[in-house]
Amino acid sequence: MRKIIVATFTSLDGVMQAPGGPQEDPTAASRLAAGPPPTSTRRSALPWVKSSAGPSTCCLAARPTTSSRRTGPDEFGVLIFAVVLGKGKRLFGDGAVPAGLKLVKSQSYLTGVIVANYEPDGEVKTGDFQLAEPSKAELERRRNLT
Repeated sequence: MRKIIVATFTSLDGVMQAPGGPQEDPTAASRLAAGPPPTSTRRSALPWVKSSAGPSTCCLAARPTTSSRRTGPDEFGVLIFAVVLGKGKRLFGDGAVPAGLKLVKSQSYLTGVIVANYEPDGEVKTGDFQLAEPSKAELERRRNLT
């Protein structure tokens, strides 16, 4: 089976940024931000592409989807640029389906760009950063909160 990798360019605040600039998407809310053009005409074509033989396929996403493993991408490549654009098309948008993702590879560059690759990882997993046994200082801090 073919692996589908969806790549997208975003600002640090999650606004889609086209690699070629704002002229790539005249509908963008900001003159700085633009959504990369999709290279596939329909998301509904993904199951067919995935089931065909051949090498992995990478495409730019106008807005990636977090749908099921069967119909959605196998991997997300997110290029995060060290800028804050404030407004524009958001990476997943308001209709995103909650989904867990697992970081499988990351690379940072001297330009400030971070490339992070994620694979779908089932349901959203919640947790905390709490130590198994809180320190005496932490127990004291908690007592002082009440």
